[in-house]
Formats: sequence, structure tokens, C-alpha cells
Amino acid sequence: MTPETVHYGRAQALLQQRAETLNVAFLANPKRFKGKVPQPPRLPTAVWINPPKQETTTTTNPDPSTDTKFMQPGVSKSLTRSGVSRSLE
Repeated sequence: MTPETVHYGRAQALLQQRAETLNVAFLANPKRFKGKVPQPPRLPTAVWINPPKQETTTTTNPDPSTDTKFMQPGVSKSLTRSGVSRSLE
């Protein structure tokens, strides 16, 4: 099931169509399904293209340019995030 199908309410119709297709396939060749009528998977309760990020317990994100634990020995704090030195003159 795609997120679009679920979002726009077409999931139930698609599920019914899949059930009919599986039933036709079963009637045509029951041995393929070991004599048991196949069922389509259940409808998902939620679908996402990009799931929302889970909340973390930290309230602030450290800024690597000011936090000394992110500084490498021998590297000047005058470096920008891209690694290019700034001229202060």
C-alpha cells in the first residue's frame, strides 16, 4: 500500500481488488496455494514517505564550532564549518 493510496482513501477499494485477484488465482490453481484461500495483507494503520523524527530528551543541540569537545588538537577555532580559514584582518 502506498502512502498516497491510504491518504486519499483508496486503500479499502484496492484491498478488495487484491482479494478478488487472489480468489481468481486460487480458483485457477488451488494446489499453488496448498488448498488454502489466500488473503491480502491487512490495511496499515499508518504509512509514511518520511516518518516524523522521534523526540529526543536533549533540549539543545551543541554547536560544533563553539564546543571544545568537537575541536581537534592543533585546529584553530577560526576555521569555518566548511574548513576554510577566515581572515580577521
